[in-house]
Amino acid sequence: MKVISPVGRLAFPLILFTALLLSQNRAAAQYYTLGNDPANAKWSIIRGDTYKIIYPQQTDSLARRYLYLFEKHRHTNLAGLRIESPKMPIILHPYTTTSNATVVWAPRRMEIFTSPPATGGYAQNWETQLALHEGRHLGQMQHYTKGVFSFFNILFGEQSLALGIGFYPSVWLLEGDAVLNESDFSNAGRGRSGEFLMYYRTAFLQDDIRSYYHWRYGSYRHFAPNKYAFGYMLTSMMRYASGNYYATGDAMSIQVKRWWDFFGVWNTSFIRATGRTPRRHWRLAVSFMSDLWQKDYLSRGPYHIAEPLLAKEPRIYTGYTDILPTEKGIIATKSGYHDSRMLVTIDTLGKERRIRPFAPTTSNIISDGDSTLIWAETIPDLRWELQNFSIIRSYDLNSKEIRDITSRTKYFNPALSADGQSLFVVEYPIGGGSQLVQIDKKEGFVIKRIPAPPGGQITEIAQIGDSLYALIITESGMGIYWTGISSDNGVWHNEIPDQHRYIQDLTVSGNSLCFTSDLDGLVNSYIYNPDLKLMRKLTNSRFGAKYPHIDNNSGRLYWADFGLKGYQPVSAPLDSLDWRVADFGKPFINNISEHLSRQARLNTEPLSEEEDAALKARIDSLPAKNYKKLPHLLRIHSWAPFYANINRIMNMSYEHFYQLVSVGATVISQNDLSTATMQLGYSYHKGFHSGHLNFNYSGLYPVLEIAVDYNDRHRTNTTIEEVHHHQTILPAHPGVMPGEVYPIRHTIDTTDIPSWDVSLRTYVPLNLSKSGWNSGLIPQLRYDFSNDKYSLFGHKGIYRQSLTYGVRYYKTLPNPKSRLFPKWGFGVQVSGAYSHGPHNSSGNIAYFYTYGYLPGILNNQGIKLSAAYQKQFNKRAFGYLPNLASMPRGFDNIVLMDYAKFTADYAIPIYLGDVTWPWLYYLKRLQIIPFGDFAINRSSWYPQNGIIKPIDQKYLYSYGVDVLVNAHLLRIGSELSFGFRYARTSLGTNYWNALFSTGLF
Repeated sequence: MKVISPVGRLAFPLILFTALLLSQNRAAAQYYTLGNDPANAKWSIIRGDTYKIIYPQQTDSLARRYLYLFEKHRHTNLAGLRIESPKMPIILHPYTTTSNATVVWAPRRMEIFTSPPATGGYAQNWETQLALHEGRHLGQMQHYTKGVFSFFNILFGEQSLALGIGFYPSVWLLEGDAVLNESDFSNAGRGRSGEFLMYYRTAFLQDDIRSYYHWRYGSYRHFAPNKYAFGYMLTSMMRYASGNYYATGDAMSIQVKRWWDFFGVWNTSFIRATGRTPRRHWRLAVSFMSDLWQKDYLSRGPYHIAEPLLAKEPRIYTGYTDILPTEKGIIATKSGYHDSRMLVTIDTLGKERRIRPFAPTTSNIISDGDSTLIWAETIPDLRWELQNFSIIRSYDLNSKEIRDITSRTKYFNPALSADGQSLFVVEYPIGGGSQLVQIDKKEGFVIKRIPAPPGGQITEIAQIGDSLYALIITESGMGIYWTGISSDNGVWHNEIPDQHRYIQDLTVSGNSLCFTSDLDGLVNSYIYNPDLKLMRKLTNSRFGAKYPHIDNNSGRLYWADFGLKGYQPVSAPLDSLDWRVADFGKPFINNISEHLSRQARLNTEPLSEEEDAALKARIDSLPAKNYKKLPHLLRIHSWAPFYANINRIMNMSYEHFYQLVSVGATVISQNDLSTATMQLGYSYHKGFHSGHLNFNYSGLYPVLEIAVDYNDRHRTNTTIEEVHHHQTILPAHPGVMPGEVYPIRHTIDTTDIPSWDVSLRTYVPLNLSKSGWNSGLIPQLRYDFSNDKYSLFGHKGIYRQSLTYGVRYYKTLPNPKSRLFPKWGFGVQVSGAYSHGPHNSSGNIAYFYTYGYLPGILNNQGIKLSAAYQKQFNKRAFGYLPNLASMPRGFDNIVLMDYAKFTADYAIPIYLGDVTWPWLYYLKRLQIIPFGDFAINRSSWYPQNGIIKPIDQKYLYSYGVDVLVNAHLLRIGSELSFGFRYARTSLGTNYWNALFSTGLF
C-alpha cells in the first residue's frame, strides 16, 4: 500500500492556490516591478489627506500638481463606485520617456511615468488624464478589500486582493470603466476620440461580426482591439442601456457579497446591476452601434477613391506608417502579426522591399530631401529600466549608415528648418513642462531654446518662413500656436483656438500646414493656410486616414488609409480630394459620450471654486521631507499561513514539491521604490522545521541576490577515495563488460546536523537594444555554499562550495504576434565553474553555448539551432560541480567531462479557428515544435553501488515533439499554454512530460 503524507496531499492544491495569488492582474501581483530608477536619484515625500507622493527632488512642483489633481478628483472618481479611496502612495518616475501609469496592490501603490506622450496622446493635459483614469482604478480595487476579503486580508495581507481580482472582474471591466470615467469628466477622454473605436466601426460596417469571446480574447489570425476599447464598448453600453450610473460599483459589490458563488456571480452581478449579462450587453452594443455607424457612414459620402500602392493586400493584419513619396515609389515603416517593425520601400509597381529593421518606438520619420531620413528614437539606458532617452537619428539611403545626431537627450518629433540646415525638436525636461529646441542637423548642438506657454505641452513643430508653428496642449485643450523665430523672443500667439479634438502628423506644404485630426468624428487629413485663416478637408476616408504627405512633383497626396488589415499606403491626385471648408469651431459631437457625461455629472458634485482654491493652497504649503532609502528598505505587505517559494513557482524550478509549497508560513516584503524584495519563510516537511530567505536588491548597478535554506534536510559527509586494489565488476552488473577496473570509490553518510544551503548571486543586466533589435549583455557571478562536507582523496573534509561565473550576450528581432520564434537572432554564453582548495584538482568546468534563429518555410514558422560544449578540467571525475550543459531532451543527468551537444527545433504555429464553447474553452492556436538533439559524450561518469562508474555511451541523441495549445479555459482572462513533450532516446526509451505556461508566471 502506498502511503501519501499530508504534505503530499496538500502540495498540488497549494500550488494552484499560490498561482491564483500570482494573479493575472498586475494590480495584484506580489513581485510586480516596473524596474528601477537611477541609483543616484535623491527622493522626497509630501503627504496629502489621502495620497502621499514619493518623487525625485527635481520634480517637486510636478509632485504637488499630481497630489492636487488626485485629491481634487477623488470624490468624482469614486462616487460611481459607491466607495472611498484607500490611503495610497504614488511614486513618480520622471527619467523614462514612456507615458503610462499603473495601480499595483501588493504592495499597494500607484506608479506614474510622468513624461507626457509626444504622439498619439490626448487633447488634454497628461496629469489630468492620469488623475481621472488611474484614480478610478483605486476605487475598483478597494471593493475587493471589503466583506469576506477583509478576513482574507488578515490571512494573506495585501496580496489577498488577488483572490477577488483573480476570480471576479475581468481586466476589460477595470480598464473599460476607467476609460469611461476619463470620458465622463473631461472633453477629451478616449471614449470621445474618433480613433479609439475605429476598428469596431470598420469591422461592423463590413459585416465582420464576431462573438463576444472572439473580441474579448483576441486571435492569432484576426485583429481585435485591446482591453481598453473592448471594455469601453461594454461598460458604456451597460450604463447607456440601463441608465444606472453606479453599474460598475453595484456589480462589484454584488460580487463581493456573493463571493462563494464562483461561477454564477459573474452573470448575476451584471443582471442585477444592469439588467443583462455582459454577453447580452455585447450583442446589444453590436446591434446598436452597427445601426448608428451605418447611418453615420451613409451621411458622410461620397467617399473619394484612392489608389492602393501595394500590388497585393496583406493576408494578415499589417500596418504601414510614415508614408514618404520618392521618385521610385514610397518609403514607409511596416509592422504586423507576421513582422516586427521594418523600414521598407514600395516601388511604382507595388513591389515591396525590406531595407532594415526599425525601432518600435519612434516619432514620425521626416526626409531632408537629400536621401536622408531623420527621426526620434527611444533608446534604453544601459542599466536602469526606468531611465531611457529619446535621441535624434538619421539614416542615409545611399550609404545604408545610421548615425546618432544626439545622445542621452529627451528630444521628440524633429522637424526640418526652412533652410534645411537645422532641426526643431520638442524637449520634455525631467522636472516637467516642455520647450522647443533648435539643434544643428549634423552635430546636434543646441542653437536656441523656446519654452512652451505656461502650463502648455508642445507636441509637434513646423516652420513656414520666419514663423514656427506648434501643436500645444493646455488646460483648455489643444490648439495651433506660432512664434517668430527672430522677432518674438519666445512669445507664443494663438493661431487655432484650444479645442478638444486631437491634432497630429503636422507637416508643411508650401505656405500651408498639413495634419490629421478626428475633427469630424473620424481621423482625416486637413490643410490649413495661416495667411488666409482657411482650413480645408483633404481626405474623406471611409474608415480613417493618417500620415498625409503632399508631393507637388507628382501632384498627389500620399497617406495611409485604414481598413480591416490595418493602415495601407494609398495615393490620389490632389484635384480629386475633398477640399471642403472645415472649422474646429464645429467639431463632431459624440452623442453617446455626451449623454453618459451628463449622467455622471448629475450624480456627482465636484469641488466648488472656494474648495478647489483652498485645496491648491494647502498642497502648495505642504512641507517636503527627504525620503531615505535605507529606513524604507523593507515594507512587509503580505503573508500566508503556508510556505510558498514564489521565485521557484514562477520559474517552476524544483526537485521536490515541498520546495514550492508546504505547511508553514511566508512573509513577503517589497519597498516602495521596488529596489528590494524579500521573502521569509518557515516550512515543515517530513519532520524538518526549515527556514528560508530570498532577498533581491536592484538599487545598485549590479543586482544582488541572496537565497538561504536552513534545515531542509540533514547535512551529508561524502568521501571520495582511491581504491588501492583493482576491483573487477562481474557480468552480473548490467551493461558492464568483465575485466573493467574502477579505481575511485565514494561513500555518502547522512548526519543528524541541520543543513545550510546558501547562494549569493550578482549580475549586471545591460540593455543594448537599438535600431529595432533587442540585445543585451549580462555578466554574472554566483557563489554557492553548503555545510555538506567532502573529503577528497585523503584530504581533510571541507564544506562544499563553488564559484560560477559567465557572460551572456543576445541579439534578436522582436517577436511578432503570430510567430513562436524571432525571425532572426542569435545569442552566446561563456561560463565556467571553479572550486577552491583540493576540489580545484577535480572540479573546474568551462562551458560555451550559442544559438540562432532563422526564418522557416512559411512566414510565421521559425528555426532554432544551438550548439553547446562543456569540458571538466580534471583527471579524477566525480561530479563535485554540477553540469552547466544540459542533456539531450529525454535523458537523465550524468557527469559530463568532454561533451558537445547540437539541437534543432522547428516551430509550426497552427491556427485553430478560435473555436469556443462559451464558458468552457476558447481555442486559439496549436504549437507543434519537432526537435532533434545530438550529443558527443567523450567521457562521462555516474555514481553507482559505491563506485564512480564510467558511462560507455559515446553518442547520445533524441528526437521528438513539443505540442501545446494556446487557449482560454473557464473564462479565465489570462491565456494558458498547455500540452506535452515526447522524446525518443538513443537508449530506446520514451520520455513524456507535461508542459504548461500562462500569463500568471
